[in-house]
Amino acid sequence: MIETNKKLLETNESLVGELDKHKKFMKSLARKFNAYKAETDGVIDSYHSQLETLFLYHEFKPRGLLKQNHILTQELLDFVVNVCKKHNLEYWLDFGLLLGAMRHDGFIPWDDDGDIGMIRKDYDVFIDVIEDEIKECGLQDDIVISINVNKYKLLPMLQLLYNGGMDGTGVILGGLDIFPYDFIGNTDNCDANSYREVQKLVYNSNKEGTPIKEALNIYYENFDIKFEKADHIIAGVEGPFAAFRGYDFNIWNNDEIFPLKPHRFENKYYTCPNNSDSHLNRVYGEYHQIPKLIHHHHRRFEKLLKIGDASKIFNEHISKLKAANKSFK
Repeated sequence: MIETNKKLLETNESLVGELDKHKKFMKSLARKFNAYKAETDGVIDSYHSQLETLFLYHEFKPRGLLKQNHILTQELLDFVVNVCKKHNLEYWLDFGLLLGAMRHDGFIPWDDDGDIGMIRKDYDVFIDVIEDEIKECGLQDDIVISINVNKYKLLPMLQLLYNGGMDGTGVILGGLDIFPYDFIGNTDNCDANSYREVQKLVYNSNKEGTPIKEALNIYYENFDIKFEKADHIIAGVEGPFAAFRGYDFNIWNNDEIFPLKPHRFENKYYTCPNNSDSHLNRVYGEYHQIPKLIHHHHRRFEKLLKIGDASKIFNEHISKLKAANKSFK
C-alpha cells in the first residue's frame, strides 16, 4: 500500500513537472506569436498607409487587362440597363459597384466584376426576358446565364458571365451579378436567426431537387413577403445576407432604397439607392477608407494572363458589346 502511494506520488510529481514545462512552452510560444504579429501588423499598416496615400493624393487607375475588364463590364452593365429600360424594370448599383461609385466615382480599382440589385417582381421579369434579349443582340455565344441551380449549390444571384465564346476554358472576361430583394410587411417574426433557418430550408429543398421558384414558397410562407410596395425591404433569401454567405442580416426601410436616384459612375449615370451611404454602412461598415485586406475572389486574371492575345480578345468583345448597345431595340 505504501509502495503504491509512493508510485502515485512520483507519477503526480512527474505530471506536474510536465505540465509546468508545457505552460512555459505555451508562454514562450505566445510571446513569439505576439512578436511576430506586431511585426506583421507593422508591415501591413505600412502597406496600407502607402495605399491610402496613393488613393488620396495620386491618380489611382487600373491599366492593362484590368482596365479592359472594367470597360467590358461597364458595357455589360449598359446592356442590362437597356433591357431594364425596355421592360420598365428598376435596378440599382449594389455591393462593389455601389461602393466604387461612392468611394471612387467608378470601379473599385482592383475589382473585376459588377453587382446590381432588383426588387423581386422586376427580378423575375428580367429572368424571363434576358435570354431572348441576349439572342436578339447576337450575344448568345458570348454571355452565359447562370441562375439558381440544384446541382451543386444555391446561387445567391443571377449571374451574367461574359466568356466571349470560350466555353470550357474557365475564362471569364467580365461578369455581372444581379441580386433579388423583397418588400416585406410585418417584420416582427423576421430576424437574423429565423431568416437563416428559412434560408437553410430553402437551400436544402433546392439541393434535393425542388425547383428554386417552388423552394422559395417556404420563404414566402414564413415571412410577410409582398410583391408590391411595403414599408420594409430585405435581401432575397437566396441572397448573401446570412451567416454562411458572409454579410450581416439587414432590414431596410423602404425610403433607404426608394426612390432610386442617379449617381455618376465612371463617365455615366446609373440609378443607386436613395440613401447609398446608409446602405453601404449597413453592408460594409466604415467604407470610405481603403481596407487593409483586399480580396481578389475571382482570380480570373491568372487564367487570362495565360492567353497570349488576351488584350486583343478583350478589344474585339468590347467592340462587339458597344455595337450591341448602340443598336439595342
